[in-house]
Amino acid sequence: MNRIYVVFKINPKGDVVEIMARGPYKRLEEEAIRVVSLLPKMIPGRQRDKPVAVKYSLPIMYEVREHIYNFNYPFSPPENFPGIYSCDTSKKTGNL
Repeated sequence: MNRIYVVFKINPKGDVVEIMARGPYKRLEEEAIRVVSLLPKMIPGRQRDKPVAVKYSLPIMYEVREHIYNFNYPFSPPENFPGIYSCDTSKKTGNL
């Protein structure tokens, strides 16, 4: 299992802001940021009965599989991206 660490803040209005990610591949960091940015409006933290910003750290665990068949990637993986040998999306060969 690999991890990408995402840090973000819920501002006093409940919006997810200041999203940052750290992981082994830039494209996976970008995807983690994209997914976290899709979180709905939250209930903000409160201190002395006033809404305040709260910082969160979210580890995202993932596994890169050895073979991937008939899978449309939203990106082109780098040459040294582990677990990807070839991906021909022009043929429908069945389910994963």
